[in-house]
This record gives sequence, C-alpha cells and structure tokens, in this order.
Amino acid sequence: MEIPRKHASIVWKNGENMVPFSGKPGPRHPLRRVTLHALRQHPVALALGAGGARGWAHLGIWQALLERDIHPVAIAGTSMGALVGAFLAADRYDALLDIARSIDTVAKSLALFLEFSVTSTGLTQARRVVKLLASNLPPEFADLRLPFACIATDLRTAAPVTLSAGPLVPSIRASISIPGLFTPVDVPPHRLLVDGGLVDPVPVSAARALAPNATVIAVDVTADTSAPCSAEALLRPAYPLVPHSAIPTLAIRSLQIVETQVGLATLRATPPDLLAVPPVGHIATLDFHRSAEAIRLGHDTLASLLDALPP
Repeated sequence: MEIPRKHASIVWKNGENMVPFSGKPGPRHPLRRVTLHALRQHPVALALGAGGARGWAHLGIWQALLERDIHPVAIAGTSMGALVGAFLAADRYDALLDIARSIDTVAKSLALFLEFSVTSTGLTQARRVVKLLASNLPPEFADLRLPFACIATDLRTAAPVTLSAGPLVPSIRASISIPGLFTPVDVPPHRLLVDGGLVDPVPVSAARALAPNATVIAVDVTADTSAPCSAEALLRPAYPLVPHSAIPTLAIRSLQIVETQVGLATLRATPPDLLAVPPVGHIATLDFHRSAEAIRLGHDTLASLLDALPP
C-alpha cells in the first residue's frame, strides 16, 4: 500500500473520497466542502498523527495554517501528535520550536528520548521527557488555551482511551509510551496505558468530538512508505556502547508498521475533511535531530494543499 510522493496531499471533499488505498474505494461520507474561505471563517479542528520524529512536521502544518489566517479551535493528537498538539493548545509553539532546534545532533536526540534505565516493563521511564513537558506546559487540560485530547491504548482491554481532562503531562506520557521501550502509565481510572498509535494513530474521531461543527484537518506522518528501512538501519544499535540496544529500533519499527496499517484503515472508516500526508518516510522514528527538514516538509505539504483549494 505504498503512497507515492506525488500523492503527499490528499483531499476529501463534496462526499467524494480521493483515497490513497489499493482495492475498492471506501463508502461515501457526508463531508464538508472545503474552501479557503470556509477554513478562515468557520471552526477548524486538527487531528495530529503519531510518528516519532516525523511528527515535527506538525509544527510546519501549524505554520502553514497561521500564514493563511486559519486558526484551529481544537486539537487532538496521538503519540508525537499529542506532544506537539499539547504545546500548540497551550500557545507554546515558539517554545517547542526552540526545543526542536536545540536537538541538533544524534547524541542530543538519544539523550532526551532514550535514557537507559531498564525496568521490568520497559527500557526507560522517559524522565527527561516528562521533566521537559512539566517545565513547559500547564498542569491540567483545563489550563490550555484550546480544547485538547490525546489518545492512549489500554493494554488490558486493547481499547483506545481519549484523555481530555485532569493532569496533562501524565496523559501525554501515556500517549507516547511505545510498548517495551517506555514503561506503561497509570492515569486513573485507567491502568497500563501505552502508545495510542496502536489503535488510533490519526485521531479524527477525537477531533470531531472536541469540535463537532468544525472542519477536521488530519495529518498522517506514517503513511509515506516511499523510503523503506534497510536491514542495516534496523539492526543498528540505538546505543553504540550498549549490547543488544538494537531492540528499541526493532520495537519502534514494529509499532510504525502497526500505525501505518491501522491508520490506513481508520482514515477510511472515519475520513477527515482534509488530509495531509507529508513525505517524511525517509526520516527515522528516532531522528529527532532532523526537525528542520520535517517542519519544512509539513509546511510545504499543507501549503500546497491549501493553495490548491477553491477560494
């Protein structure tokens, strides 16, 4: 189910699905007619997808929207989409952009996201990420500027869990918790929450629930499969001096496959009004030092898509 780069921007409009899937087309949905005027004058909600470092593209998506005087009223995010979405909902875009730019080497990327502290349920507890979130974001969902929801997966029931109230940082930490890499998170009344990309990698339904009358723009950063991973890259240790540290890479690649396939299915079942697929497949999940490239590709993808819409 490879999506060529020329299909990096996909639009659903007027109930006609233009879908990057093989096989028979999906059913028609009562989707909104999308024009630039409508996006500027009527509510817009964002569904920001999972994808690790590829999720830096969401910052470019935000840039392209604001440049065209389009101001979203609600944001839903999964995994890296949840992390980026929380900063945007908190009006902390500039802070996250500074953070992204500061992670400019492989060493800094691994130091932040993959501190090595093995427990019985994961290789790391992501303490540095949690500290970074807590120092830049408000403590509660209610303190955000925009309505925001993030998606996690309940390991016990295999069901998606939408988190939109209560403590903010633990909810984001749950949404980004790659099984086997990050330890699961307890967010009462739920227990053992892990990465939402397992079940809802592009949270269109959550975005619609936050803003039922809004036009939903979704961003899928895992659907571009035009640059498959080499065996050498998959087996390369994440920590060159640590034995068996290719395990995180293999675990993340496994999740990425799940996210891509589940994302294709859920987008067909619950399509957004507008879908952007930045061509970021060549950026590895742990390449957080490549933010400038991902941001540019996200910006250019949505800019091209918006500029091609009717006025």
